[in-house]
Amino acid sequence: MSKFFSFSMIIVLTVSIFAGCGGELEETYTQVSLREANFAKIKSPGYKFSFDTPLFIASKDDAALVREGNLLEFFIGDQIGSEIEGLEGKKYTVGVTKRFNPVVHYKVDFIVVGQDTSFVGAPEGNPLPNIVKGFDDSPYEEKTLDGLTYSTRTTKEIVDTKFKVDKAPVTYEEVSYDGEPEMAFLLNLKNVSFIVDSPNEDTVFILRALMNENHYFKGGVSFGSRPTAATRNYRRINHIGGKVTVEYIEYAGKFISTI
Repeated sequence: MSKFFSFSMIIVLTVSIFAGCGGELEETYTQVSLREANFAKIKSPGYKFSFDTPLFIASKDDAALVREGNLLEFFIGDQIGSEIEGLEGKKYTVGVTKRFNPVVHYKVDFIVVGQDTSFVGAPEGNPLPNIVKGFDDSPYEEKTLDGLTYSTRTTKEIVDTKFKVDKAPVTYEEVSYDGEPEMAFLLNLKNVSFIVDSPNEDTVFILRALMNENHYFKGGVSFGSRPTAATRNYRRINHIGGKVTVEYIEYAGKFISTI
């Protein structure tokens, strides 16, 4: 049986183990803010910290995003997306181990809600998105996008190019661009929207985080060939300029490559 004793700054986790002649393993999790865990020189054996009701803003299977003020960090754990379901509106404690490679992030060890404790295993592989230090965004052109519309007359300047998008609201809605209805993410500019083409898991993860926080998309995209005449009526009625591939996202001071 596991017991948790809460103090002002420390949570002590006592776990009974049965190996060899048996015994107890005691680990200390220092209770701090996320900012303190990142930047303060707080001594904690094994870099083990606990957080009081951290704000999860988005998740996928084995990774989640936590925000504290303007600080955004990744938490990982086996099926952490399922573990944090239903936490909204509740008080809870999350115990973690700080990790430093490939970037600073936190491995979730346990979650305590009331008298219930869930232990979280390590995920297989590395579920973190590709966060690039010193990202080179020079291949992406800076273009004036306010004049773009559904018409191929205006989109001819972006055909077969990579360009930056600075401030685009993100929506997730039904489209029928290729005939069959499907749900898709859209990047919405002043006079036109672009459908995000075949987003991978990391792209979906970050786009959902942007939507959940009502943040704009900022990043780089590529636009393929000129849209076909077959889609003209749909593009005109729905103000769609075509499809783009999201290649990187700039979010909370991080550059996340999505290709």
